[in-house]
Amino acid sequence: MAQFYASIRGGRGEAASVAPDSKVHYHAHTDMGGYPLIYWFADGGACCAECASGGNGSEAETDANVDEGWHIIGADVFYEGAPEECAHCGTVIGSAYGGPDDDNDNDNDNETKREG
Repeated sequence: MAQFYASIRGGRGEAASVAPDSKVHYHAHTDMGGYPLIYWFADGGACCAECASGGNGSEAETDANVDEGWHIIGADVFYEGAPEECAHCGTVIGSAYGGPDDDNDNDNDNETKREG
């Protein structure tokens, strides 16, 4: 299952790990940087890591033989964009840097003036 994310991210990380009981656990954040991960159903709906892992009564699967509303087809590092709502449980999944209309696009916020 770790190959699922590695194929999407070019091998730079894993979106899932397999527990000793063979249950797949999808991660909510990347290992490096702690960026939020978002999962996508075949019908275009967003999915949180908890529901992708089968929590909250979810029937999510990566198996193509399931209903497209439960078929997980991809995962993305959710760097920026408006918050998405999990199609199953309604959890709001926020992006790392917010949406395009957020009032945090001042380029000087993270700069430090050098003296000398």
